[in-house]
Amino acid sequence: MTTNRALTLAVLAAALATAMHFLHPRTLVIESAAEEPKKDEFPFSPRPNRAREIHWRAWAKESFEEARKAGKPVVVSLTATWCQKCHEMDEGAFSDERVIALLNEKFVCIRVDTDRYPEVKDRYLSSRGWPTTAFCSPDGEVISKTWFVGAEEFLGLATKAAEAWARDGKGATYRPPTPGAPVAADPAEVESILAAIERTWAADGSAWAAPGDTRFPSYAIVELYVRKGWDTGEKRWVERAAAGVDATLKIEDAVEFGFYRVAMKPDWSDPHFEKLLETNAGMLSALVQVWRATGEEKYGKAASRTVEYLGATLAQGEGGWSASQDADPDYFALDRAGREKRAKPHVDTTFYSGANAQAASAMFAYAAASGDGAARAAAAKALERVFAECWGADGLAHGGGAGRDLLRDLALAGDACLDAHQATGEWAWVKRAEDVAGRIAKLADADGALFDRPPDPEGIGHLKMPLKKSADNARAAGFLARLQHVTGVEKWKALAEGALKATGGEAARYPAFSAEYATAVLKLRKYPLHVVVVGPKDGLAKMVAAADRFWHPWKTVTVLESGGAEVKFADLEYPPELAAYACVAEACGPPVHDPAEFEEMTKAFLERNK
Repeated sequence: MTTNRALTLAVLAAALATAMHFLHPRTLVIESAAEEPKKDEFPFSPRPNRAREIHWRAWAKESFEEARKAGKPVVVSLTATWCQKCHEMDEGAFSDERVIALLNEKFVCIRVDTDRYPEVKDRYLSSRGWPTTAFCSPDGEVISKTWFVGAEEFLGLATKAAEAWARDGKGATYRPPTPGAPVAADPAEVESILAAIERTWAADGSAWAAPGDTRFPSYAIVELYVRKGWDTGEKRWVERAAAGVDATLKIEDAVEFGFYRVAMKPDWSDPHFEKLLETNAGMLSALVQVWRATGEEKYGKAASRTVEYLGATLAQGEGGWSASQDADPDYFALDRAGREKRAKPHVDTTFYSGANAQAASAMFAYAAASGDGAARAAAAKALERVFAECWGADGLAHGGGAGRDLLRDLALAGDACLDAHQATGEWAWVKRAEDVAGRIAKLADADGALFDRPPDPEGIGHLKMPLKKSADNARAAGFLARLQHVTGVEKWKALAEGALKATGGEAARYPAFSAEYATAVLKLRKYPLHVVVVGPKDGLAKMVAAADRFWHPWKTVTVLESGGAEVKFADLEYPPELAAYACVAEACGPPVHDPAEFEEMTKAFLERNK
């Protein structure tokens, strides 16, 4: 977008927003406090165990203060409601009477649900993942950590940690990782990242390999490859994206649908059976992208099955979706008849803002591709609930009574607002996206990087030091770059550029895990297909639907209700009647007045302006 176009659109958007305040009321509920959970609620294995006999405290300042006053070290158990190995830890080491006695005598014990406190997970989780037990000082500094172990080994590790505390009275000083030297955030970096990702493609064609030959759904890579294929016209990128999705379909539940979180073997066997909202939202988005890029209905059918799972198992009556479904190997090994004789695995009904926003975005994309009005309505209802229950004057609550204004939650919510605007034409969603962007701006450090959470010098342990995570900065930058195209407000692009330049060094160090960064750089540096729909409210819906339905991986949509007034855009004057305009860089196509002609005319315009 040129500076002229950007400034004009910004002025026009502001004027129309004021007018629309009187044309129709806003439907969003703006402020409401998130419900606080009970302090004694911790996830435990649903099978018989004695882990509850350990005197667990909540992650709270009072718990660490108790340890300081008692002169005891702290044991922090990081777990999750869906975690299979966490349940086995509860049934094993944490049910051993010797372990129970030792922990209750020598430590102040804290239990952390990492879905509720992702910022704690990011600072304390071991490199091997869940479950992690961190032995700490009362100041939250780590003495030692362990992953899943049996009772005998755990006893030895806990005893050594207690002895180390008695001897030294401290833990290791925490030094948060740094993003590295600033980078240019240039498309040339994207080529290096793509080359590194390609090197992780397994020789047997079983998709991108993670450390230890595990296989995770790689939806961020799939979407990057689809965009690369569009930009270059090279089929191999889309073919690779489709092959990645084909491999991931091996961990789809063939009976009740939905995707498991991970497979432990390279042939995608031995899955961990937990089903997370985040995983299924990511896979739904990737399936839609590959479906639209290839035209192959098998991906559309897989997307429909994922929507069915979300609706049948995770959907909540008041809107939105539950956080996860528990792993139960015995249950998920059964066929439909066998499952009908058993209770379904536990569903964690906590409503998390970021995961629900991510799922809403995926559902909006699915609705645009399929014409499924129920999916579109479900997406809008979920997003309305995010803002009704989690948004307030002090920012966006994560959910479950935990922190506020986590960067990734904000980025996901902002993107979902722009998706809602594209799907409905309601300018209130753009205003909400700008409110979210304003909260993101408050997380910016002097170097341009965005902290993962608001700085808190009085925070517990490692939470005193906010992180600058490349992946979260990239997700936020991608949203901000898109917001600049929609509104024409240049400060959002500047904020995005600062974040990418300051944190791209981490992407350079770990390029194979930097698909979100690469996508954000491309969003920042290339012109999208910018569709502007202008006209009076009466009749606007059909043109909005046509623009929403049209697929282009770099599309942004701005919908401006004229209210009967003449609308100016760049150096052109548009009459007040309904029209849509497709623009790339400095070129705009002729006005489209008939929604039925939108696709044909837009394709012709793109062909002329490759």
